[in-house]
This record gives sequence, C-alpha cells and structure tokens, in this order.
Amino acid sequence: MASAQPTLPLGVTRYPTISNGAASALDLEKGLESKASEPLRNVPLGYSYIAAYADGHEVAPVFRRFGALKARVLYTQQAELEEKEETLARIDLQESLNADPVWDTDNMRWLEDRNKERTDLIADIAKRLRRYEKDLILYRQIRQFPNAKKWQKENFRAILRNKEPICQEESGFIEKGDLVSIMKEVDDVSELSEWISDIRRSTFNNFGLKELLFRKKEKAVYEGSDEITLYSSKWMRIVGRTFFGALVGVVVTSGVVVLYYVKVDEWRLLVLGMSTLVCAILTAVFTTAKKGEVFAVAAAYCAVLVVFVGTVLERNSEVTLRLGDTWINGTVTG
Repeated sequence: MASAQPTLPLGVTRYPTISNGAASALDLEKGLESKASEPLRNVPLGYSYIAAYADGHEVAPVFRRFGALKARVLYTQQAELEEKEETLARIDLQESLNADPVWDTDNMRWLEDRNKERTDLIADIAKRLRRYEKDLILYRQIRQFPNAKKWQKENFRAILRNKEPICQEESGFIEKGDLVSIMKEVDDVSELSEWISDIRRSTFNNFGLKELLFRKKEKAVYEGSDEITLYSSKWMRIVGRTFFGALVGVVVTSGVVVLYYVKVDEWRLLVLGMSTLVCAILTAVFTTAKKGEVFAVAAAYCAVLVVFVGTVLERNSEVTLRLGDTWINGTVTG
C-alpha cells in the first residue's frame, strides 16, 4: 500500500539524489541485489523507509563510526583488566609468602588449585579478555572503513529533507563528522576521486551531458521515486580514469618538453632533478606503491630523461669556432 507523501513546506526545495556514478573508484555492479523485495515508493515513512533506501544500492548507506565512544569503552575494559591483573598478582604473592614449605602452593598445581578466589578470578579475566580482544579487533576494522564521500552524504541528506521519514532530532546524524561508508574502494587513485568527481559532475551538469550519456534504468527498489536517479558507474569510471591518465601524461612529458628547450647544462640538471622529484612525490601520494616501488619508478624516470638528453639533445649541439680573428657559430649533428 502506497503511503501518502508529505507536502513540502514553503521555501523547502526538493533535492536530487543518488548520483552514484560520481564514484569512479568503485565497481558498483557486483554489489547490487538482483531483486528488490518492494519498491521504495510503497514503503511507509519512518526507519523502514531509510532502511529500504540504504539497502537499495551499495553506495547509499552511511553510518557513524562512533570512534571516540568505542575507544572509551576499550580503555575502560583495559582499566578493569589491569585491576584484575593486580588482584591476581596479590593473591599469588600472599600465598607464596604463607606457604610452608615454599614450593607447596596451589599456584604450582593448577589442576589441584583449592583457592576458589583465584580460580573464579581467572575465569572472570578470561571472559573479559575475550570481550576486550573482540572489541579491539572490531575497532581496528571499523577505523579502516573509508570516510563517506561528500556526494554520499548529500544523497542521504536529500532523502531526509525531501521525505522527512524520521524526526528532525534523529536525522541530525547526517551532519556528524565521523560518517563512514561500507562500500569497498578498489581503485588505486581513490585519493583523487573526490575532487575529480566534483569537476566531472559540475562539467556534465552545466552542459547537460550527465542525463544524456550516463543515466541508466532505475533498480526495482527505486522505480517510481522521482528524487532518485542512477547513473552508469562503468562509464563514469572510464571518464575518471581518462582524466587521471591525462594528468599523468602531462606530468610525465613536461620534464621532457622542458629539457628540449633548455640549452644550458646547469639548468638541464636542475630540470632533471625537479622532474624526478615531482614524479616520485606523485607516485608516493596518489598511488598505493610501496617505498621500493616509488624508488624504482623515480629511478626509471630519471634514467629516461638522462637517455633523452644524451641521445637526442646532444646530437644537435651548438658550437663556436675561432679561426684567427673570425668566429664561426654552427650546429654539430651527431
């Protein structure tokens, strides 16, 4: 049964959402459900509505990390374990001081330990340790989740503003600074994806190309929901990679072009060194290359520039000859 949609108050605009094609670093097609149980337009407003929206597409859901709260819980558990550790050490020490002979202590025969306080304490420590270790591992995993992209937060914010499915107080989570995404980033240029996506989105929107080239048929869960539009991630990813490839081409060839026009050896050395430095920095910052791989890339690029100088530029060298009182300028071709 379709639910009645609320009338927007005066001055409130309807925001477009789910421009998920902006995520050029994602393989979205593999993570989508083949069938949706019920179209979003038939889901009643409330947490059921935002849950259906979030479950409809891999890029839709965003959640809070609650990193500070999780860390506080872990430190509290750590303090409790330290207290138990000190208590256990005190029991062991007291028993060893009272033993006669010294070696006749229950602490030396665990299977025959008659000290119920110690056995209960160790059982309690074991239970607390398991919880602490589990929470510690989960905390590390959650910290590795990627931060939610700006366009993801804008999409979710638009749903909350347009439909008002939940109360305003509880929808404020979308404005928090610790939002994470559960989608997997598989591209090695993810550091560039945010601003590349912004440039691409503004360019396509200004010229009307986005709707024309990249719009795709909505999934069943979003069918009939006018505020939701899906775009082809495949073609948007191709555009993003093309943009990045062009950027790499400009950076790599700029050193060669500058060297071609520089005639002074000292300046050539400076250009060669700066070009190699820029190449190494870009490789280290914008790729997942390890330290050894960054060194190899920089060394290879420097070698290419050196070969270019030695085999191309030096073949056509300007020389000046003096014959008596006459100076002759010319070019020697190797």
